[in-house]
Amino acid sequence: MSTKINVRSPYFLAYSEPTIPTPVFDCFIANPRNFSINQQGILTLPTLDYGTITAVSTEKFATVTSPTSRTVTLTIQIPIGFSNTETDGFITCDVSATQPAFVAGTTCTQNVTTNNSIPAQTITVGGNSVTVDLSSYFTGGTIAGYNIINFHTNLVTAGVNSNTLTLTSNQIGGTKTIYIEAFESASGTCTAVQSIAVTVNGLSAAFDCTAANLANGGGSIAQNGTITDPISIATITAKSLTSGGGHITSVAANSGSSAIDVTLFFDLTAPVGYTNAGATVICSKTFKQQATSTLPTFDCDTANLTEQGISTRGDIHIGKTQLGTIQGFSPINFAEVTTETSRSIDFTVLIPSGYSNTGDGSQTLTCTKTITQPASLGVCGSNNYFISSGKASPTDFCDGTFPTSTAIVSTASNRETGKGKTVCKQGTAFAGQNLYYAVSTVSINAGAGIGVGSYILWLIDNNGIVTNVAIANCDVGGSGSFTNL
Repeated sequence: MSTKINVRSPYFLAYSEPTIPTPVFDCFIANPRNFSINQQGILTLPTLDYGTITAVSTEKFATVTSPTSRTVTLTIQIPIGFSNTETDGFITCDVSATQPAFVAGTTCTQNVTTNNSIPAQTITVGGNSVTVDLSSYFTGGTIAGYNIINFHTNLVTAGVNSNTLTLTSNQIGGTKTIYIEAFESASGTCTAVQSIAVTVNGLSAAFDCTAANLANGGGSIAQNGTITDPISIATITAKSLTSGGGHITSVAANSGSSAIDVTLFFDLTAPVGYTNAGATVICSKTFKQQATSTLPTFDCDTANLTEQGISTRGDIHIGKTQLGTIQGFSPINFAEVTTETSRSIDFTVLIPSGYSNTGDGSQTLTCTKTITQPASLGVCGSNNYFISSGKASPTDFCDGTFPTSTAIVSTASNRETGKGKTVCKQGTAFAGQNLYYAVSTVSINAGAGIGVGSYILWLIDNNGIVTNVAIANCDVGGSGSFTNL
C-alpha cells in the first residue's frame, strides 16, 4: 500500500510500504540434529525444523575397532515459502557423529549372529509383496525384535511381524539395498545386521504417461504465468507449449477477463525398472490459468498432500502440502494393529490467499487420505512414560529443573525395573545416545532437578535399551545424590 506523510504544508512525502524479504533456506534454518551412528554403522537420521531429507551420501558404515568420526551429506528438499524454493529445490548439509567401536566380547556380548545371507528379492510394481522368514538368517541368543533400515520407502515399504519380513512394492522400479538389524533385550549385547538387495520390476512394460500419472500430481499456472510442476514418479527435465517444442520456464500472463486453458508438455525421464529406463517420455497436462479479475477455487487437488504416513504405533505423520498449510488432522492417532490396516484421516488445510474461497484468511478445507497402517513390530511394549532431554551425567540434572514431556513407550512394567527393557518413540527404537533421561509416568514441567525431590533416571543406548536405572535427588545440595537400583 502507499502512505502519505505531512512533512510541512503544502509539501508531502509519499512512500511505499516496505515488504518483508523472503529468507533463503539454508542448513541453519533446516537445523539437523540428533544424528547418530550405532556400533554396526547404522545411521539414525537427524530431525529437521524445516525441509525433508530426500537422500544421504552413505547409508551404512563398516564396523570399527575404535571410536571413529563419521560425516554424512544430507540432501534436503526446500519447503515452500523460501526465496530459493523454485530456483534451487534442494540444498546439501553435512552432519557428523562418532561411531562407537564394535568388538564382540569387549564392547558387547555377541550372542545373535547372522546365518548365511538373505537372498536378493524381486517384486513387480504396484503393491505386490514378498515375505522372508528372518529366523532362517539369524541364529543364537534370544532375539527380541528387528530394526528395519530403509532409506528407499518410495521404492519399497517394509514391515516385520514376529519373524516375518514383508516387502511391498510401490509404483516405481529400481534396485536398492535395505538392512535388517536383529537385537536382544538384554543390555550390553551385540546386534547382527543383514543386507537385502530389493529389485522392483516394471512388469516388463515401458514407462508411459499412464505410469507418469500427471493428472493426480497437482501443479498449476498462475495468472502471471508462473508454472508449478506436477509431481511424478519420473523426473521432469523440461516443459514446452508443444510436444517436442522449445523449452520454457513460464508462460505469458493472462491479462484477459476470463480463465483460459493452457496445455503444457513435460519431458520425463523413464525411471529404472521399466523397459525404456532412461528414455525421455513426453506427457501433457492442461491447466486452468486464471484471469486478472477471477480467482480459482482452492481444493484438495491444489493442496496436493504428500508424505503422510502412520507408524506402527498408530502415530500419524503430518507430511506436507504443495500449497496451503496443514493445521491439524483427525483422528489424532490409531491403536496398534497386528496386520496391515487401511485408515482414513481427515487433514485440515488452511486456504492460502489468492483463491475465491480464501475469505477472511481463516477458511479451511478438509482433505481425506487413505493410508495403510503397518503391523506393529511387537517389541516396543505398551507402557506409557515421559522422559526429559538427555544428560551425559546424572549430576547434570542438578543444574536446574527439567520437564519430562517427551512421550515414549516401553516394555518396562515400572520405572524401577526398567534395566534391560526396550524404549520406543513413534513406533521405532529410541536412539538414546548413551545418555541419562529422567522418567515420569505423567508429562510435567518439573520432572527432574532442583526442588523436585527424588526421581528415576534411565541410561538408554542407541538401540533403545535401558542399560542402567538409578534414583537421584538434587535437593541435598552440590551435585546431589545418585544410587543405582
